[in-house]
Amino acid sequence: MYCLPNNMMQIIRQTPPFKKSLLSSIWREPFKFNRLKNDCSIHEFISKRFSTDLADNAIDPFCRGVFGGDSKSLSAKACFPDMFKYQMQHGSILLGSILGRKKPYDSESSLVNRSIEEKWATWNMENGLQTLIEGLQKKLQDEGVHIFSGNACKRVDFTDGKVNVFWDKGQISADHIVFSTFSSDISKVLQKEQEELRNELDKIDAVTVGVSTIEYKGDVFPSQYRGFGHLVPSWESSAKNLGVVYESCVFPEHDNKERPTTRLTVMSGGAWFDKVFGKDHTQGNSRIEEESIKSVRQQLGIKDEPMRIETNVHKDCLPQYKVGHCDIVNKVEELSSNLPVSFIGSSFRGVSVLDCIWDAKLQMENLKSTLTTKEV
Repeated sequence: MYCLPNNMMQIIRQTPPFKKSLLSSIWREPFKFNRLKNDCSIHEFISKRFSTDLADNAIDPFCRGVFGGDSKSLSAKACFPDMFKYQMQHGSILLGSILGRKKPYDSESSLVNRSIEEKWATWNMENGLQTLIEGLQKKLQDEGVHIFSGNACKRVDFTDGKVNVFWDKGQISADHIVFSTFSSDISKVLQKEQEELRNELDKIDAVTVGVSTIEYKGDVFPSQYRGFGHLVPSWESSAKNLGVVYESCVFPEHDNKERPTTRLTVMSGGAWFDKVFGKDHTQGNSRIEEESIKSVRQQLGIKDEPMRIETNVHKDCLPQYKVGHCDIVNKVEELSSNLPVSFIGSSFRGVSVLDCIWDAKLQMENLKSTLTTKEV
């Protein structure tokens, strides 16, 4: 276990797992004139702009933790759009990050402005993030929006500028449809008239992730490791997990109120799921739980037996933005430009929750503008 450099002295000096100081990988970047015009893998991009040392020991585990994927196949242009744009426009990522700095976001929400002023790194809700979903649902229903839950969409077709949505117990005709599900699931409900669009949507892969929440009696967390969590690089062959989130350190407010406990979340699989747990996952969750407990024992030194463990396997939950992903998205937008349809969600322009929220906001603002123009 190694802590990433977090002060100037550690940046100047060589600290494990890096072979050289972090400064030596960074300071040369503005003087490298090999602008990468075409899309390439994240590993190649970081290696050429900074160093292979940084790509192997920092970016590789980061990609496993965020994308559940391999930095040697993920797209630099799609996953790190700002960095790719900076080196294209300014010849340097560092220079571009200074010259291309975005203006602070000005919001009408006092809560958003407070989070900016107080520099929130993370946030949660008293009863978990499900509170946000329930709040959004209630607000929509209060405003007269109909929500059809438990009705799987079976078919979508387009007729005379309208969209028709079919499910087991009925159908509805609308002026516009917004898809937020995984791209291949969208492809399954479209018809043969959209064959070319379906083919493009099917090009986007996704990986499966096992998530184990582990709880131990008492405060057994090693004091030297207190923080948000840790990520595991792909070259660490003995490790079967992607990383661990230290839940009790990040959100102690959610700890057991009756007695002290230690909570951890272990993420496993991703692009390596089939290799580690088998393509058909025939051993069930027991193998994932076994490897998760083993990972905590080896990486954090917690020898205690857990008092509780819950595991969920999230199939195809993380879309993989492989090299050429931006071309696929552009083609999808081109092929659907004459259809009353919008695409949001994690398959297209960002996999994180924040990416999805921001993209949905922009897409809906565009839709509102389009519909208003048509009405006029």
